[in-house]
Formats: sequence, structure tokens, C-alpha cells
Amino acid sequence: MNLMNLLDLIYEFIKNPSLWGYPILIFIIIYFLLNPEKVEKWGAILFKAFAYFSVRAEKKHISLDIQSYVNSFQKQINDESEGLLPYGIKIEWVSEEITPESFLAEGKVIIRLGHHKNRDENIIRVILEYISQALVPEIKHHITKEVRQAIDFTVVKKILSDVPSALNRFYETRYKPEVEENPKIEELCKMMEDLDSVGWFTRIFLREMKEIGVELKSRFPNLSEMDVNNEIIDFLRFLHTIATKRPEEIVPLSFIGNFIKVAIVLVARPESIDLEPHKRRIKEHISKVNSIYLAARGGYVELVKFLAKEIDNWSSLRRIGELKVYSVRLNNRKVKSICVRYKVIESDGDNVDKRS
Repeated sequence: MNLMNLLDLIYEFIKNPSLWGYPILIFIIIYFLLNPEKVEKWGAILFKAFAYFSVRAEKKHISLDIQSYVNSFQKQINDESEGLLPYGIKIEWVSEEITPESFLAEGKVIIRLGHHKNRDENIIRVILEYISQALVPEIKHHITKEVRQAIDFTVVKKILSDVPSALNRFYETRYKPEVEENPKIEELCKMMEDLDSVGWFTRIFLREMKEIGVELKSRFPNLSEMDVNNEIIDFLRFLHTIATKRPEEIVPLSFIGNFIKVAIVLVARPESIDLEPHKRRIKEHISKVNSIYLAARGGYVELVKFLAKEIDNWSSLRRIGELKVYSVRLNNRKVKSICVRYKVIESDGDNVDKRS
């Protein structure tokens, strides 16, 4: 079937739908409204058919393909921790070869750049510019370039993980030159990568970065004091120590700083089938921290769900988000995991059960 026949078929379907045509059409419209990145994906497929014959069609194919890919990733990362990537993306090609530039408009990062003959280079340019503008924008002005670069590089690596050729080019042309000049970035990236391997990079670290940014939004950045930046690095090391510890190794599970006050409750011991020890531990943390995270893997995931149902009724805590299970790779196999955040709220009666 050629293109004109296909268009004629679509036209006839819309003009004279059968009784079953309307429900299908309505379903398609609703589906695309709820998943706008799918429209871009299908648009990219359509323009790809003409890319060989037209530079304009090729640019449209590339822009829609990248936009679809990035917007799908935006949904994924915001599902892990809401609001980390608050903006969508739109690409505008310009005729001249310029350094990518971007600005915010209508809830999107609009990226203007010249078309490069190498597709992977186009992808890298767009994603680097997008992440620099869209990822936890609240905190970016309050941290040093090396911390900002490490955070951005870690997320760019996540995005490019399904595009091996672009990922290799990113390593050779962006990552390696940066870490050779500043080895500190490599150290930070390695810790963030380890956190990401257990699902904590987005669910805990970046979530707390966003919280600090919201708290500091009314202040001028003051990098000369370095208080915020140093505390963020200390917090990263704290999380990394827990994430990489041996099963029976005892490490600190609370972090009390000036800006970050977090406790981690690990449900991972054989005796943890009893909820009371965990509830006592949570109560001990409430007066000292702003956030409490319940974390578990494997068979203990269900126990966290039972524990969450209990403390959901405490007046001193409010659960943020749903009880979502995700998978990590452990010893070359997929293991289900969970990470639940509770925000400590002011209450006259700490730990009072709302049902009483």
C-alpha cells in the first residue's frame, strides 16, 4: 500500500466510521492525549520514510525521535520521584552551526541548534542541553560546577543507555575529557552510579536535592561559603556507604546536617518479620529528621508494605507517593525493591494513630 492509498483509507475511516469506528477513534485520541510522546514517536516514524529524500524531513524525523525519547524518559524519572524533570522538550533547528542554546517557554525547554551530520552528536547535544536546564533546576545555582556536572552526566548516561553508539560517543567526547581535567567529577559519578544501581539516585538523592533547592529558592547563591555544596557531597557519601555495605555491616543510618536531615530504615534482617523494632526505630528518628525512607529488597518488600500501612495512620508522618515496587540487578538477576519516603510533619501528638 502506498502513502496516498493509506491517506485515502484514513480519510474514509474518519468520514464514514462504522459503529465500531467511533470507540476506536475515541480510544486513540485519549491514548495520545495521555501519552503525547507516542504522537512524536509515530511522527518520527512517518518522517523517517522521507528523510532520505529531504533534509527538512530528516531534521523533523530526528527532532521528533529525540523529543519522544526524552519525554518518555521524563515520565519514567518523574514516576520514580515526582518533579525531578518538570519541563518537556522541543527542538528548533537553525540554519547556521551554533552552540546549542535553550530557554524555557510554555513548560518546555526550547533548544535551538544547528543540524549536525552525525545523528549521535545531535542526540548528545540536545540531551546535554536539556538536562542542564530541566533536571532539578531548583538546586543548580547553589552547587559547584563539578557537582552539577556529575549529576547531569549520571542522568545523561541513564538516558543514553538504550542508544549504545551515542553513549560511546558521549564517553569519548564529553565524559573522558571532563574527568581527565577534573578527577573529582569521576569520583562523584561513580558514587551516583552505585546509588542508581539500587534505585536510590532518583528516589532519595535527587529528591532531597530538589527539597533543598525549594528551601533555598529565595536566597542568592553563595558558593563562596560552600556549606550547601559540602553537605550535599557528605550526604552522597552517606547514602553510598549504606548502598554498598555488606549485609551484616553496621553503618550510620541517619544524616543530620543544616539542610538535609534524613533517616534510612532498612527492612532486611531475618528478625525483621516483627514490625515493632522498625516502628520503634522510626519513632526515635521523628524528632531529629525531616524525611524517613523505608527500603527493602526481595522478600522484605511485602513487609515494608505492611509496615507502611501501620505508620500511614501516624499523625506525625505523611507518606509521599505510592507504594511502588521496582527492579534492580543483584548478582546478575532481577530483584524487586522498594523505597518509600515519609515526610515528618509538625504535630502536637507525635506518633498518635489517626484512627484513635
